[in-house]
Amino acid sequence: MADFKFFRLSESLLEIRSESSQPIEFYTTLLLHLNSHFAGYIEISNTEDSLIIEVQEVSKSLLDEIGRLVTSYSYQAQLSSATDSIYLPCRYHTDTADVLALCSHLAINQSQIQAIHSNCRFKLSMYGFIPGFFYLKGLDNRLVLPRKDNPSTNVKAGSIAIAGGYCAVYPHDTPGGWYVIGEVVEPISALISDTHLENGFLKIGTQIMFKDIVSSND
Repeated sequence: MADFKFFRLSESLLEIRSESSQPIEFYTTLLLHLNSHFAGYIEISNTEDSLIIEVQEVSKSLLDEIGRLVTSYSYQAQLSSATDSIYLPCRYHTDTADVLALCSHLAINQSQIQAIHSNCRFKLSMYGFIPGFFYLKGLDNRLVLPRKDNPSTNVKAGSIAIAGGYCAVYPHDTPGGWYVIGEVVEPISALISDTHLENGFLKIGTQIMFKDIVSSND
């Protein structure tokens, strides 16, 4: 069981950190745990090393309630159920502005981007940005680069994108600053079952790989 520290950031904001080093999945599963068991929040979000909780007012009784919930939380129990791998059939893009920019920045060609990415074994680590947007760890170092300087005004739902050491699949049409390298060919909801879900979300720790349908059919 982890030991936690609580930091009052304002009258309505509370930050929670573990006293020991924890992976990002630790805070994401803790967020889902509080989301299911604590009704007194306005919003809960997580960073790579903390949770931020917005409430009406940070009070002693509220701190006591949150304290009971976080000290009873078991990260290993939450993570142990996420053992499945999901394979997402995809189609990689060629000769698009984002892919050509990646080739220039990373000094590799389009075929190498596809081959490197399709051999990555990703792990779902965090939710954020927009509902249903999950961050996947495990991107090969050869594909790591910052977000784009000029975000795209509209990234289509199902787009596979990379930036900042993460990979993601956009769940909705939205502006976005990641480099789009392809698209899934089926909605993710059609490829998963209830065993992949925890409280309506894909389980933290779920392993995800992308399968290029073009290469598969060659």
